Amino acid sequence: MEFEKSEVSIPHEIIFEIFSWLPVKSLMRFKCVSGLCNSLIFESDFLHIHRCRSSGTKFLLHKWNSFYAVDLKEDGNISTSLLLTERLPTYSGLNCANGLFCVWELYNGQPALIFNLSTREVRFLPNPNKGIDESWRETQSIYPYLPYGKPSVCISGVIYQSVRSVVFGDQKCAIAAIDVKSEKVEIITLWIESYRQDYKLIEVKGKLAIVDYHRVKSFDLWILEHSPTREWKRRNIPFPSKWNYEVSRPIPSITSRDGKIVFICEFKPKDLCWCYDVSARRRRWTKLEIEHLPEKTSIHRIYSYVEALDRSI
Repeated sequence: MEFEKSEVSIPHEIIFEIFSWLPVKSLMRFKCVSGLCNSLIFESDFLHIHRCRSSGTKFLLHKWNSFYAVDLKEDGNISTSLLLTERLPTYSGLNCANGLFCVWELYNGQPALIFNLSTREVRFLPNPNKGIDESWRETQSIYPYLPYGKPSVCISGVIYQSVRSVVFGDQKCAIAAIDVKSEKVEIITLWIESYRQDYKLIEVKGKLAIVDYHRVKSFDLWILEHSPTREWKRRNIPFPSKWNYEVSRPIPSITSRDGKIVFICEFKPKDLCWCYDVSARRRRWTKLEIEHLPEKTSIHRIYSYVEALDRSI
């Protein structure tokens, strides 16, 4: 007796729904199964939904000569680290947006590169200094303001960069808001114009914020309200009492997308990072216990990112 062979067809909508909840590592395997899977996971609608559904907070820890990828576990306190074997060339700047990292070197003329930590894809950008590539063009000048060496932050398609102007020897600080789509630039004044090194631009729930950490026992969180007047609102937040005896001055690093500010502290490696939850009503300070880091590890900076399948690189 012969049995008829039949093919079971799964509706496109069901595959779309199932795949949208899978991690990037699994999706990269599925794209080799069929042309349908490969095309599905790079559709614009799928990329958007998958990014929104991406679970868990992920960090990239930047040491001077190496990187560590960190996954935050569900309990919110314990994380594990993995030393990345792929080392990047020496660069002076690194920043990220939408799961993509951009690194560049200001002084030796190396081209900038973009890499996706989730897919391990890397692309070098054309060098704008050669003037022969039409993919680069000049935008609106912000003179007399000049950017200075502070990491920028990208919020809803707008890049916010710390800038300063030197007028008759007097340095004044401001924020340049660069709309990537329209290429228009707006200069946002601060509550104080004097030049400061201990400011950090971050995002807090879709709003631009600045952490002022020049004090030892507390920090000021300035949030820019969405209003025509561009008003800054200040919150003074004390550090945990134990830091008064163990930490000279913690350095804020990033905010994750769930509203937590991560501070690098001078504790032992396992107690290296602490989080302040802007939205929590109780227990605002929590410790990130980072496992498997070598002893005497000195972390230069921490970046928060979400898994992304973005193929724009």
